[in-house]
Amino acid sequence: MLQPDLTDGYWTEICACGHPVGRHVLTGTEYCRCESWPGECPCAGGTRVAILVREDIANPSGVNTNSRFFRRRFTPDTVHPLTGGVEKTSREDIIFEWAVADCDMCGLDWNEMFYAYWADSEGKPQWKMTEVTGRTLLLCGICNSKFEWANS
Repeated sequence: MLQPDLTDGYWTEICACGHPVGRHVLTGTEYCRCESWPGECPCAGGTRVAILVREDIANPSGVNTNSRFFRRRFTPDTVHPLTGGVEKTSREDIIFEWAVADCDMCGLDWNEMFYAYWADSEGKPQWKMTEVTGRTLLLCGICNSKFEWANS
């Protein structure tokens, strides 16, 4: 997978939980709280950078930046916040790069789109969150298709 040229502009790191790393504060071991958003999301094990989002400004402090698409409220019965943010940035033509290369299901190097799902206690993806483990799985397009087909 090609790594982005981080000297070309300014980049914001997005955690696998779907929220900006700069606003990601662990409270205990099971939840992260993002400063810009009221509520908590289940995110255990610290920060796992999944995406780098290109910003158009040098100092994003106090300015509405491209990472705003990843400040989504966590709801167990809706799309994963990371997937929702990727969908929004795609519609707005925001440049982002995946910081991960390997699929969590098959382990193969994938240089396309990943799909985020919450993991259950057995490490399998959940279509809708029914069990809070705080882990996110990033699936490649092939594994995502298999998972969606098996759950349709």
